[in-house]
Amino acid sequence: MTQRDLFGLAPAAPAAAGGAPSEALPPGLEALAEAVGLTDALLLARSYGGVEVYLAERPRGNNPVVRAIGEAGAARLVARLGAGWFLVPMLPQAWSVKRQLIRRLLAAGETQETVARAVQVHQRTIRRHAAALRRGAEIA
Repeated sequence: MTQRDLFGLAPAAPAAAGGAPSEALPPGLEALAEAVGLTDALLLARSYGGVEVYLAERPRGNNPVVRAIGEAGAARLVARLGAGWFLVPMLPQAWSVKRQLIRRLLAAGETQETVARAVQVHQRTIRRHAAALRRGAEIA
């Protein structure tokens, strides 16, 4: 997959065997989530969304990608993209998208604190969503 494909500048590729892409996420953010996982994609987009960052062949220490998602996440991204400059996709702003992201992350077993940081909502909001999911209810 090329950098142009990853960030939504070309038609999206079919979903990898692990699930279909969510219609809630923009194609670039969904592709990033496929490369590094949804939580790391959201953390990277929160920190550097809309900004071009350089991804070194062996990212370490003070690299922006390493600061956002750690060396392991950066290594997964290098394996998918290769080294070079890339534009980090931006987070969606719509609350309906955030609700869907919260449900996906909770269903994937992420902690409430991690979900709150990744989606940029209060941890109490995550607690309400988790309780509603346990009850089988929807949150509007």
